[in-house]
Amino acid sequence: MWAPLKAATPVGIAAAHFATRLGCFAFSPSHLGRCNLSLLSSHADDRSGPSPRDTISPLVPRVSLEDFLASPVYDTPTLIKDIVSSDQVETIAEELMARLGDADVQMQRKIRSAGSGGDDITEIYDTTLLQAAEYMMESCHDDSFFTFCEGLLDEKSDDGDSNALSSRLGMIREAPFDVGENWFDYFPPSIRPTDALVLAGEGSCSTLHRDPFEWTGTSFCLEGSKIWRFIIPPTTRNDEEGGGVGEVDDALESYRLDSIAWTTTDTTHSKEMAADEEEKRDALILSRGWQSDLHLYFSRAEEVLSALELSELEEDNMEAYVMEIEAMGADTSLLVPDERISDFLHNHKFNFSTAIQQTGDLLIIP
Repeated sequence: MWAPLKAATPVGIAAAHFATRLGCFAFSPSHLGRCNLSLLSSHADDRSGPSPRDTISPLVPRVSLEDFLASPVYDTPTLIKDIVSSDQVETIAEELMARLGDADVQMQRKIRSAGSGGDDITEIYDTTLLQAAEYMMESCHDDSFFTFCEGLLDEKSDDGDSNALSSRLGMIREAPFDVGENWFDYFPPSIRPTDALVLAGEGSCSTLHRDPFEWTGTSFCLEGSKIWRFIIPPTTRNDEEGGGVGEVDDALESYRLDSIAWTTTDTTHSKEMAADEEEKRDALILSRGWQSDLHLYFSRAEEVLSALELSELEEDNMEAYVMEIEAMGADTSLLVPDERISDFLHNHKFNFSTAIQQTGDLLIIP
């Protein structure tokens, strides 16, 4: 079975992809043995007037862990709300920064082109995790900051406290999977995909992508809110090879890309086996995913609230805040996809859905 193409965007201090509050902070592990195909993207801009291609996508269901376990679904995106208490979430977030705040990370800064035909500018900075978190507070739609820390917890494996923290996060990740096997358990530890810690500021951008293999990803939101969009191919199509996925790949101009989830710092054996740098690099890659340079959040309407405005609205009126971010995620006239994606969705009968992930929510990503 083929699952969705995904795209996400932070709405607060939470996780990767399109921020509408002050940033995003999340933990994203993976699970192998269920089904998955996904795509990710986000961006921000101005736009005038609706288009005939605008759509209103349905919202991904948000259920309790008890209700999910009573009737589990792993082949469509599902939000498990408040998987741990708010006090536990806050403790984990504080402990992560306390343990890993001094860790060296790379931070991406993206400066949007002022004109429609210009190129965006992307800059990469070496900094610490704590400094990166501070930069997220300065992020805006036209000048955004984003940090994706693959394997950061694994690098601190010699720290007993970090191991304990990683174990607690693993328990949260595994909570919805009380039956079945995780095939990653059969992989040698050195080549299992690593967990990722993500920080993203307002307007930050992640690529539109689909993960390798048929794994099921999870995203645990530690602070803020995040909008995800999914393009879900039908389960059966006349073309037997792709189940509809090949048609999506062609339309969205996707290409194969090495997954950094497989990268390992232990290159001792690969150096002995590889004759040159290219062979050494390939020796560390078990699979490649798919990526598209098109965006599910290509532009944003002027009426979309800023991160600061959303933060103030959340404090004053939680119900209005939730309605605002649900509208932002579901209405493509507010956060506008690339025109080629809009045309594709308009002309093909693929499901297009939106998830609004809040602090303490665990998103299951098929």
